[in-house]
Amino acid sequence: MKKPLPESLPTLLTVGDLLAIPMPNGLHAATWVLTLHEPYRDVRGKLVKGSVYFVVLDGHWQSLPTAAQLAKARFAKSHHASDDWKGCFWGPIPSDFMVAGTKAPTKAVLAFVAEPSGTMVFQNAEHLRSELFKHWRLEHDRAAVEEEWRSAALERAARIAERKAKLTLPEMLKEKPFAHWRAHWPASVVRRARAIFTEATKALIDLDGGTKRQKTAILKGIATQMNALYDETGCIATGEASEVIARVEQLATLVGLSNDDEALTGHRDW
Repeated sequence: MKKPLPESLPTLLTVGDLLAIPMPNGLHAATWVLTLHEPYRDVRGKLVKGSVYFVVLDGHWQSLPTAAQLAKARFAKSHHASDDWKGCFWGPIPSDFMVAGTKAPTKAVLAFVAEPSGTMVFQNAEHLRSELFKHWRLEHDRAAVEEEWRSAALERAARIAERKAKLTLPEMLKEKPFAHWRAHWPASVVRRARAIFTEATKALIDLDGGTKRQKTAILKGIATQMNALYDETGCIATGEASEVIARVEQLATLVGLSNDDEALTGHRDW
């Protein structure tokens, strides 16, 4: 029997649930829920959201699929790789996600999902939905998707060129970087990361030139302080690391230095 899921923590799901997910084009994608982790409080008392681990099922359905249809479905292949598509997300379940039935997983399937390698991590259930829709579009509307990518790349390049043309230390001081980190990390982490760059930028401005050694010490200090933030919070994954390094390099360029071979950030722990 199909059961609706009110906006709730993922623990309302059960292992083996066949979860139908409506997409913006009216079709349904589906996943097979294989591992659940309940919410808990970490050593600092912070609530960590519950999480759902799953495999994506191959197929798209014009109406809500039945348990029999999903039970027969193979594992989908991610458009990022040729491996079976498994993933996880944290947080509540949108109200239009539906459990269409259940299927008991085998030990082999549970072991496959338990292996971290190859697991695609989603911010939340809506991120999963958008990625499933992107997957469908890459299969059925790829030319349009690639044209959107080209247009977005051109617009991004134009914005970067415009910013670079007028970039100064005072202009960088006005910026508020890392805003989207709040999707993953507390606001306090974003504030601390910004403060590290604000202090370094002010120090470079106050130097009013200065020596290469002085400027190098300030810029290296950013990575040192970000190491401490990372040690406390674990807040720097691959994407965040790229952003931090890019911003250090922008500051370095403005004061006549370079981060070639990570001369300024090579001591980072992230």
